[in-house]
Amino acid sequence: MEEIKFLYLSPERLQNELVQTRIKEMNINLITVDEAHCISEWGHNFSPAYRLINEIRELIPNTPVLALSATAIN
Repeated sequence: MEEIKFLYLSPERLQNELVQTRIKEMNINLITVDEAHCISEWGHNFSPAYRLINEIRELIPNTPVLALSATAIN
């Protein structure tokens, strides 16, 4: 498989079986989740696919996860 330096996927795309199969074949060093503030701010009303990101951790269990947010809440 070709070397991929950066792969950006939506949480919805992570539910695709082909994507999951390819992820298992890759050498992934870090999983980063953007818009993390939305999960705590809006809870279950935010994109349901965000709640399923943990399933990817089962595919690549030793890969660190980083949740980020560029939004500052006062």
